[in-house]
Amino acid sequence: HILWRDKLEEFLAASGGLRHISLLFLSTCYSEELAQIFIEHGCHHVLATRAKVHDTTARRFSQQLYYELGVNNNLLKAWEGATQALRIDPDETMARECMLFTFYGQRGAERATLDSLCGVDGSQHGSIGAGLSVRDFANAAAFLDMQLPARADSCLGRARLLHTLARTFCGPKGRRAVLFYGPRGIGKSTFATEFAHFATAPGRLFSCSPLRLKITSPDLVSIVTALEEQLE
Repeated sequence: HILWRDKLEEFLAASGGLRHISLLFLSTCYSEELAQIFIEHGCHHVLATRAKVHDTTARRFSQQLYYELGVNNNLLKAWEGATQALRIDPDETMARECMLFTFYGQRGAERATLDSLCGVDGSQHGSIGAGLSVRDFANAAAFLDMQLPARADSCLGRARLLHTLARTFCGPKGRRAVLFYGPRGIGKSTFATEFAHFATAPGRLFSCSPLRLKITSPDLVSIVTALEEQLE
């Protein structure tokens, strides 16, 4: 389906713009024009590409960008860090494409952190990165090989809830486990899947380390057996 520029602008204007969107990352080739449209319609920060970019380059840039945000660097530093990671990469293609990622809406980016982008006051609630040590770069290949269910298109507007849940695992008093419960059909599995993708992305809380257990019986032996099968 083709969405022409005038139709996109008409849709954005009719829906009230994008002032409620803090950050968009258009990880697709030749996306500068789209970025300009989204900025004009109120989005605070947009990352885009000025030309054709290989998938491996885009994944490496994304990995470093989210890593930088995950360890509490501001958005401007995260973009600069991701660009620098490509520049010094031994892969000549990545090094050559390092300057193809553009940043629209840099005003205020030096104050934009993962907390503020998610609409959370880290000074009152604690930061998602508080108490976390800077780890080595996560292996992007491990992330791509993760066997997680596909994300549901209907899971929208949950950024604040995802951030709140992630924060419960942070710090010395962070929780070791969280249980979702409620009546059937309210979206527990959908949200759990969304959180698994969010929290196990490279550089985040559980970087590239998800385990999905299919528990057929509620007894402890079955649960331990399923866990052992996953760890093998």
